[in-house]
Amino acid sequence: MVAREQLCYLLEQAELANVTLQVLPLDSGAHSGMNGAFTLLEFPDPSDPGVLYVEYPTGSLHVEKDTEVAAGRLAFDALHSEALDVIESKSLIRNLSEKL
Repeated sequence: MVAREQLCYLLEQAELANVTLQVLPLDSGAHSGMNGAFTLLEFPDPSDPGVLYVEYPTGSLHVEKDTEVAAGRLAFDALHSEALDVIESKSLIRNLSEKL
């Protein structure tokens, strides 16, 4: 029951204008996100440098070094291209929620 509610919540949030929901299915195999979660922060003002935010069990890192932020961007772009598109992602989540 809880998993179904969580999936339905994801579908609701995916309808927001500022949310893009994409799923990388388990059968995709090895990918650049397997090293752990990260957040890439980019800002509209070009004078504000990007930040790569990485959490780990005992803390977090805020990485501002240009080359490392660029590596984070490459990893994000790879994940984005490997993931299902928005419509396919919503369909997969909807189908999973209906089976629960």
